[in-house]
Amino acid sequence: MDEITFNLYCTSVRDALNRIKELKEAYPNDRLQLNVNIKDDFYN
Repeated sequence: MDEITFNLYCTSVRDALNRIKELKEAYPNDRLQLNVNIKDDFYN
């Protein structure tokens, strides 16, 4: 079991939740530390 840190830059809470779900499915046996930044104009 490893601890992995991810920095997520998302445009909405829904986007953040979807990305977190994908990461949890991709790394089921690891402890994930997530730094989530939500701002509606990250990609503009």
